[in-house]
Order: sequence, then structure tokens, then C-alpha cells
Amino acid sequence: MPSWRVHRLWAGRLGLSNRVSEDVDRIIDLGGFFKGYKIGHDWIRGSIGSFELAAELFHEEFGAEGIKAMMLHGSLDYMDSLARMGYDYEEILWRTIAWIKFAGVENATRYVSQLPEEERIKWVLSQSYSYYNYFKKNVREATLKIAEELAQLIKKNINEILASLRADV
Repeated sequence: MPSWRVHRLWAGRLGLSNRVSEDVDRIIDLGGFFKGYKIGHDWIRGSIGSFELAAELFHEEFGAEGIKAMMLHGSLDYMDSLARMGYDYEEILWRTIAWIKFAGVENATRYVSQLPEEERIKWVLSQSYSYYNYFKKNVREATLKIAEELAQLIKKNINEILASLRADV
């Protein structure tokens, strides 16, 4: 997983405070319990229920900035793991944007991976953020706005993000 130095770099680029970013990174990376729930790296990946619960808990503790830090952390960890598995730039880009757009739902990513390579990123970018409609109203709006902002940051800065992850090794 990326160092906290890399997490701080991109947290700053997203306008996150060091305090919230560090607290969220520590909660996710060090595991243990947070607000009565077991936390770990995979806790915010794999199902919409886990993703939504994470957003609610981080929102409750840190507000919208907590959701932003959580989603950034998950995105950077995911990108790092894809890069370490040898995926190329295009694959990392569409998979990360899909992870954001589909609120961590792995089945959606499996579907996209069945499309022809040249269609994947185009298909992902054409999709809405409809999975966020399942979130509770108190976090839906904030999480949707953050998802759109984070997807744009990654799309615009993918090469720089990947370079920072590679330099971190």
C-alpha cells in the first residue's frame, strides 16, 4: 500500500486538511475498531453496503471531508495494488473510475472487464453515479459530489498519481 506521504500529497491536492487525512488513513491502515465496526484495508471495498457504511461512519466523525479522505485512501490503495499486479495505465484508469462510480461494487468491475478493451474506459465514463442513490439521504449528496470530484482528479492526473506511487516503492 502507498505510504502516508503519498496519501498526504494527494490529500493536499484535493484540499483535505492534514488532520482529517491523517486520522482517516490511520483508521483504515491500522485496522481495529472504529465506531464499533472492524476496520481494515478491504473494509471499504467489495460491496455497496460496506462502502456506504464507511461513508456514513466517516461522515459522522469528520463530515464530508472524512468521506473525501476515505474515498481518496481507497482509490490510491486500489491504484497501487493494480499497478503492482502489472496492469497498464488504461486498465488502472478505468478500474479506478469504475470503483468510484460504482461505490466499490466489484460485480460492476467484473462486467466491464468483459467488454472489449477499447470500449471499457468509454463505457465507464458514460455511466452515471447511480449506486449512490442507495445511500442514506444524510450522506448521499456529499458522497456523490465527492465521487465526481475524485473521478475528475484521477482522470486529469493519472500519470502523476501513478508516478508518485512508483516513486514510493
